[in-house]
Amino acid sequence: MEEIAVRSGAARLHVRRTGRGAPLLLLHGVTDSGACWGRVADGLADGFAVVAPDARGHGRSSRIGTAPGGEDRVEDAAAVIRATADGPVAVWGHSMGAATAAALAAAHPELVSRVVLEDPPFTDDRAADAAGPGVEDVRRGIGRMLAAVRSAPAADRMRLAQDANPDWDAAELDAWVASKLQFDDRVLDEPVAGGDWRATAGRIEAPVLLVTGDPGRGAIVTSSVAAAFAALHPGTAVARFPGAGHNVHREAFDAVLAAVRDFLGSGN
Repeated sequence: MEEIAVRSGAARLHVRRTGRGAPLLLLHGVTDSGACWGRVADGLADGFAVVAPDARGHGRSSRIGTAPGGEDRVEDAAAVIRATADGPVAVWGHSMGAATAAALAAAHPELVSRVVLEDPPFTDDRAADAAGPGVEDVRRGIGRMLAAVRSAPAADRMRLAQDANPDWDAAELDAWVASKLQFDDRVLDEPVAGGDWRATAGRIEAPVLLVTGDPGRGAIVTSSVAAAFAALHPGTAVARFPGAGHNVHREAFDAVLAAVRDFLGSGN
């Protein structure tokens, strides 16, 4: 695993990269970091040149003076692509990262060849789209989770992580805990959903794989939202994993990785 720095305006973005083959950019969700993609990166390194940046306010990237909006995250992702690849790349984003990936594909079609959107914060509620589904409840929930991790004795944090995420492989937990200690809470002062997904969907040129789980287990994207997205972007394939919640690749790892490989091709 190589670690580099990429400049985006005044920000310094910490970036991990590994593997060889077709370029693939991984964009994490809110409070996570690029390190949280470690298991995915290892699983794809045989066919893909995987790049996983920390978003502003996350991991080891620049802290923020004022919380970044979606456009900042889009331009940061574009800066990472330009610094690490010679042409368009596949992009896989989870949650906040999926919203960024969709907006990136719409704003910079020349940089994006294919897009995997893993349970983006897209809802049926137009009024909530700018801020995200149940935004205040989400913020309170995130705040409670962060407080629990940060206040726990260091020796207890892994147990807490396992208790909070019982369906995850143990290999996911170290990076998850570390990302919560590194997170800049001011990120939550601004929307992380990426704006009007309907307008964004209609402007995406690249093929899309929309990955989601079971709303009954915490997934955000419902069947009606998936159908609406596919109607706006006919080049969309939908893959639903009923046994998983919002963290689809963490809870259905082998099946999701197989679906993504099939969508992206072998990589080499």
